[in-house]
Amino acid sequence: MVTGEWYSELADATFAGLSSASMSPDPLLYDLGSESFGSYVFAQDWQRWHEDLDQRRRDPLGPLAYTGLHWLGARAQRVPRVPGSFRVVRGAVILSLDPDERARYTGVELAGETRIDPAENGTLEFEGGAAEFARLGGHAVLRSRLRPSPFLEAFVGTPAFPPDEAWVVPAVFHADAREYEVDAAVGDFLHLLQSPGTLRFTVDGRVHELAVFESVSGNGWRLPFSDATSGRETTVWGRDVVIDPVSDGESVRIDFTRASNLPCAYSDMTTCALAPRENRIRTRILAGEKTPRLRLIAGVDGPVVVAQA
Repeated sequence: MVTGEWYSELADATFAGLSSASMSPDPLLYDLGSESFGSYVFAQDWQRWHEDLDQRRRDPLGPLAYTGLHWLGARAQRVPRVPGSFRVVRGAVILSLDPDERARYTGVELAGETRIDPAENGTLEFEGGAAEFARLGGHAVLRSRLRPSPFLEAFVGTPAFPPDEAWVVPAVFHADAREYEVDAAVGDFLHLLQSPGTLRFTVDGRVHELAVFESVSGNGWRLPFSDATSGRETTVWGRDVVIDPVSDGESVRIDFTRASNLPCAYSDMTTCALAPRENRIRTRILAGEKTPRLRLIAGVDGPVVVAQA
């Protein structure tokens, strides 16, 4: 059954003769023409992909569960609802616990002072939540995950454009390995990204050539981009599409219907790598995810969930 918010937005011409069948628990698919049936299957596949993506965003250990982003320095500081105080000495984080405070780091019970290397990306566990350490652009940071997460409790999914196969665009890969320095969504530092090359494709009669990048997980490539909808229908931070790796000169598909938001579209507590300026598409990509309805921001008394227009 075709379901989801986007269904009411589907163009009648695209799904002519389909909506009456799709509203039945057992649509008579053999009554559909080959074009309508293909569109139906495409839409169903897209719906499953999008529901799975939003479900993964609800991961209590995922980036949208962060409730705080704290930049640590030489002066000792406390983080709300996290035990201990934190200061940085020669690049290491010194955690100091009071006698009545309890915490575990990488599963080991702590007491007194503990030296932590933020580059290890270790986790501090305590009653009421956890916190992770990291090094970003030479800075030591602490990200807290307090329970319950105000964002995850309020999250109801992500709006999107109707899935239209016209936005699956052929492209040709050109190998040109290089490094890019790109801005971070939050913080005064740059991300260093590895690009194997560029994708050349045509949208709305214009030829574009955008850099693709190795994914953080090492599985495939990602194509970050902004377009003429960025800051309007879609988030100002841009979006990205997963790309199957190919060899120099080979063709690949860019499925813009699966253009997904970055974590920074939902939360001030993430430090996403943004698309380089060269990856601007000068037309409206009316496909993929739209601006999220909700955003987690840093309030005076802690994180606050606000509605986005």
